[in-house]
Amino acid sequence: MKGTALDKDTIMNRLLVKYIGIFLLLCFEFCPGADSVHTISGIIKCREKSTVYLCLTDKKSFQVPFSGVRDTVIDVSDTISKDVHFTFENVPSGTYGLRVFQDTNGNDSLDKGMLGPKEPWTMSWNGKKPLGWPEFRHICFTITKDSSGIILELE
Repeated sequence: MKGTALDKDTIMNRLLVKYIGIFLLLCFEFCPGADSVHTISGIIKCREKSTVYLCLTDKKSFQVPFSGVRDTVIDVSDTISKDVHFTFENVPSGTYGLRVFQDTNGNDSLDKGMLGPKEPWTMSWNGKKPLGWPEFRHICFTITKDSSGIILELE
């Protein structure tokens, strides 16, 4: 009798391990998590043909002007159109913003004046552009799937 009870315990333990394994597989397959990555793409409408600096930023990197979790430099001088396409691939699910400026004088930085930038710039505004310096909440959007068709128009 004692041998039979042990066999039942062994069978129950094996079934329990199988069910836990199946449960964990289903959780990782169907629950969004940090491993979910996406593509963000769109168009930058430039004012002239020169170099464009684009930053994909999160709340933390937003604190440092024109820095981001991903940065890219696009040379518009050799393009036919002033509109250029951009793509950020393998972006984890999360909340991000975009900021871009066009370096019209070739000094690799955004020139600023008394009332703000002297060169064309913009951000991924999620509503009306605020008066004064923007906060992250003014430019952020949440990514849970691929996002295309973003249009950034330099002003």
